Amino acid sequence: MKDDKMLGYYQAREDYTIHVVQTNPEVYYNYDDLSQCEKYVMTDADYDKREGTVRAYKAQVKAAKEAEMRAQGIPIPEELGPDSFKEEAEKMKVGDRCQCQPGDRLGTVRYVGRIVSIKPG
Repeated sequence: MKDDKMLGYYQAREDYTIHVVQTNPEVYYNYDDLSQCEKYVMTDADYDKREGTVRAYKAQVKAAKEAEMRAQGIPIPEELGPDSFKEEAEKMKVGDRCQCQPGDRLGTVRYVGRIVSIKPG
């Protein structure tokens, strides 16, 4: 192969395999190290302006579900926050017996408090 020729010169077709060999030891490119690549970053405001995004789809589905619940007279549950179950948690203490759902199994309370690694609630 000639170094001055473009890839199209060799008429590469679909399902062809191209084997590349680096013959110049002074030039080294590590194509597997993605930390050296500049990544495109979009602000949340710019993303919200776009149409057809996953975020817009999820908001549309949520609004449709809430509208259906209102039409059927079902109360819409409020969003869970960091203090959603504060009153219930204050009534419990470690060592209390509890009934686990689903399955109606009995258990013992081993921890009362917030766990950062899981969702609120």
